[in-house]
Amino acid sequence: MEGLNLLPWREQQRENRKRQFAAMIAAVILSGILFIIFSHVLIARKIQEQQAVSNFLQTEIKSLNQSLSEVKRLKQRKQVMIQRLEFINKLQTGRPLVVGTYDELVRIIPQGVYINTISRKGSILIMEGHSESNAQISELMRNAEHSKWFSEPKLQEIKTGNKQKNYKYAFSLKLTLEPRSASKYIRHTVTETKAKQQ
Repeated sequence: MEGLNLLPWREQQRENRKRQFAAMIAAVILSGILFIIFSHVLIARKIQEQQAVSNFLQTEIKSLNQSLSEVKRLKQRKQVMIQRLEFINKLQTGRPLVVGTYDELVRIIPQGVYINTISRKGSILIMEGHSESNAQISELMRNAEHSKWFSEPKLQEIKTGNKQKNYKYAFSLKLTLEPRSASKYIRHTVTETKAKQQ
C-alpha cells in the first residue's frame, strides 16, 4: 500500500472537472445565444404585427377621411340645393304677389291720376305720379285705406305741377302692403290654378 501512486487518478479527476465546467460554460453561452435569437425573432414578429396593425389603421383612417370629405361635399351640395329651392319658392311666391299688387293698384287709382314710377322696399310701396286735382289724390288715399291689400297711405310730397305737361299736381305717396291679404290672394290663385289643371 505504501507504493500506491494516486497522482494520475487525481489528474484525471481534475481534467474531468475542467471538461464538465467547460461544457457547462458552453451550455450557458449557447442557451444565452439561443435566448437572444429567440427574443430577437419574437420582438421582430411583434414589430411586424404592430406595423401591420398600424398600416391597417392608416388605411382605415385614410378611407374615413375620404368618406368625411365626401359627406362634407354632399352637405355643401345639399346646402346649395336648399338655397336654390328657397330662391325658386320666393320667385313662385313673388310672382302672384306682383300680379295681385298691380291688379289692386288699377282698382284704387281714380281717373285723372297718373302714376309715373312705383318702387317697392319690403312691404312699403312708393308711388310717384301726377293728377289733375287735389281731390283725386285724396280719393286715391281713401281707396288705398279701404283696400284689403294696402294700409297706412301717407302723402310724402305734393307740389304744383307743370302746366305745359297738362297736370296741376305732382305727388309722392307711400303705401304699406298687407301681407295677410297678399297671402290670401296667393292661396286663392294657387287653388284656382290647381282647379284649372284638374
